[in-house]
Amino acid sequence: MEETKPKMSAKRKAVKAVKILAAAAAVLAGILVVAAVLFVLRPAREGILGAALPLVQRALPGDLNVGAASWPDPGTMRFEDVVWTNGPDTLAVLDTLHVSVRLRALVRRDVHVEELALSGVRADIVAIAGLFPAGGGEPDKNDEGGGDAAFPRDGALPGVPSIAVDRVAIDARRIRVSEALDLHGVVLAGNAEVRSGSQPRISVTELSLRESVSGASVDSLWFTADLSTL
Repeated sequence: MEETKPKMSAKRKAVKAVKILAAAAAVLAGILVVAAVLFVLRPAREGILGAALPLVQRALPGDLNVGAASWPDPGTMRFEDVVWTNGPDTLAVLDTLHVSVRLRALVRRDVHVEELALSGVRADIVAIAGLFPAGGGEPDKNDEGGGDAAFPRDGALPGVPSIAVDRVAIDARRIRVSEALDLHGVVLAGNAEVRSGSQPRISVTELSLRESVSGASVDSLWFTADLSTL
């Protein structure tokens, strides 16, 4: 009988360890279920969005003001009356920004944008670029070579992340591209596919604009470019 006591003790310890692991797994599963339920509920999503916006505002140089932000569906966000300034300079203004993504693609480390729509855009690319000088930051060692766990993963083109955009629509009042190039009345629509394993391409289904200095304009332009030869 004495020889069986150590065996019984080891058995009890194993059972206890299994119970602890099972309890921990149950707690983790419960947390995931609660998180999933909260994510489905719009008030919870709106709360998360409200908490995230100040983080974005602190990360960007200058001041970012958002008049209204909503998260109506798990994969859809909408922002209104967005103004980004830096001192006396206005960097960008958006009347509306609507983005819809396919969440299932994130599991594959892809970004699949179903719709990206911007209206009432005014942007000073020169001023924005001046806030982010080339080579101004320390290189991220985790990004060297992409890595197996990079998000998004590498796309169909070298150095390009795995992204697809089903529809992009931009209605811009003014975009200052360079010191000598100022575009007005820009209307752009199109789509792009550069996800890993795809045949990369970009399509512009509508483009019109006017250049303010020379008066040159594009009334209507569309094209599809096969990028697989790059």
